[in-house]
Amino acid sequence: NKTEIGLLGICKLFGHDYKSFRHGLVEKENFFRFDFSSTTKRMTSLIKDPSQNGLVAYVKGASEIIAGRCNRYVSKSGEILPLDGQQRELIDAIIEDMASQGNRTISLAYNVLSGQTEFPH
Repeated sequence: NKTEIGLLGICKLFGHDYKSFRHGLVEKENFFRFDFSSTTKRMTSLIKDPSQNGLVAYVKGASEIIAGRCNRYVSKSGEILPLDGQQRELIDAIIEDMASQGNRTISLAYNVLSGQTEFPH
């Protein structure tokens, strides 16, 4: 769909090859997915990442939901910064502005779950 095509375009823009990333993923072996839920308005993929000593959670979903659960953000330069009140207000204003124009926004987030090595049952 158009949303997925857009997300893959962003991956390419940032120099990532999603095909090589997905190539070694085997569901329930090194990859676990929580499908999109209209209740939570997000989907989550857990990836076993030995370089991180645990799982990495990748989340996509409704911007207001995802942003509301984050305490850090990645700047344009790639630096991870605290999501303080001023930056949160800016993000919320952008989301509201896009929604007022009839646009749907999707946010992406990740979290390293150091030490957690097993998928939920």
